[in-house]
Amino acid sequence: MKIKHAYTGSFDPFTKGHQSVIELFLSKDPDVNLEIIIGKNPDKKDHLLEEVERVFLIRKGVSKKYLHRIKISIVEGIIADYLYEQDIPYFIRGIRNVQDYHEEINLASLNSQLYGSPMTLLIPQVKSDLSTVSSSNLNAYRYWNTPGTLCQCLYQGNCKNEVG
Repeated sequence: MKIKHAYTGSFDPFTKGHQSVIELFLSKDPDVNLEIIIGKNPDKKDHLLEEVERVFLIRKGVSKKYLHRIKISIVEGIIADYLYEQDIPYFIRGIRNVQDYHEEINLASLNSQLYGSPMTLLIPQVKSDLSTVSSSNLNAYRYWNTPGTLCQCLYQGNCKNEVG
């Protein structure tokens, strides 16, 4: 499978907002494949879910009609370096609001100055009910609920038990 586009993030947890961005992007071109890259930050120790659980939720969350067109990777280090090494010229980013737009434009500018590539493609969240969904907000929510509850944001089951 030739990959030219990547969707990067912590996906901690994978949300309906992430699902929406992936499916909107893949629905526009039947020949496009997408690598979903879970960034592994060794300095960040306070994760809600382990990487294997995030992979599980992504596989459960993405529509079956798109599963053959995605590859899921866990990458430690600078994502732009990985994309350069893998010859992936584009990465997509979901944006919900003006703040996301400004943050992503600044990051895209920095990547362009440092690497010249990859090019950032911004995908606006078009579903109004998902415009406030964020992994960070759900991660903060864990102080009042259990991880199993958060897993149910996308998957009706207990990911802790099913992943292993």
